[in-house]
Amino acid sequence: MKKSLAIALIAPMMFAAAAQAALPIVYGDRNGSSVFFRAIQESSNTDFNAGTGISNPLWGSPTAVGDALTFNSMAFGASATGANPIDLTDGTLSMVIAARPGFTLSRFTINERGDYSLGGTGTANTRVSAGLRMFINILDINGNPVNTGPIAIPSIGGTFSNGGSWNLVNNPGLTLDWNGSATVDLDAFLASQQISGQATRISISLDNSLLAQAEAGSVAFIKKKDFGGFTITVPTPGAAALLVLGGLAASRRRRA
Repeated sequence: MKKSLAIALIAPMMFAAAAQAALPIVYGDRNGSSVFFRAIQESSNTDFNAGTGISNPLWGSPTAVGDALTFNSMAFGASATGANPIDLTDGTLSMVIAARPGFTLSRFTINERGDYSLGGTGTANTRVSAGLRMFINILDINGNPVNTGPIAIPSIGGTFSNGGSWNLVNNPGLTLDWNGSATVDLDAFLASQQISGQATRISISLDNSLLAQAEAGSVAFIKKKDFGGFTITVPTPGAAALLVLGGLAASRRRRA
């Protein structure tokens, strides 16, 4: 059941409801060509079954194709009218990504897209927006657990068309496209921390939000239609070996 928010009704009881922890939907593991996607699950504290406490499926069950994990059964949307002025849909997707033996994790990219509609007689306060933020920990380097414990990468936000926000005055229309993306370069992060080696296992928690706000006589709607998430760049074992040999050769030249 969708939990709709109205500004005039913000009260302690409402905050308590928002704090309820809904039970996740567990999708389990998927196998890619060079990686394993493990412990995939999603949860939402805005969209859940009030009777069972289980989150509604927003992303849906994923499919692994090559080294990409895709979600095509999207039910991720937010809708508001003058009678229901604000609607927030927020969901969290989490998993562990592990490289198969002989491979490493270099970088990964997330892409999502959808459409929105804004109509009526309102002002710029009739609007929709999209947001994405990722929290990543590097668990293993070169196939071994990190000695000092997981290495946290500073949270990373998504980049969206039009800055992730559209309003009735500047962006009116029906079923207009929007898109967003985020890229995480694991190799570059480790190098920036003077940490040698390459990541071979990471954990990811991704928070995605859609917001719709409407005024009297207006309507706002936004939906995510496709989430082509977690396309992994994995160096081949031969390429990784060449990189190591190249580094050794350069080191010898410097010593000479």
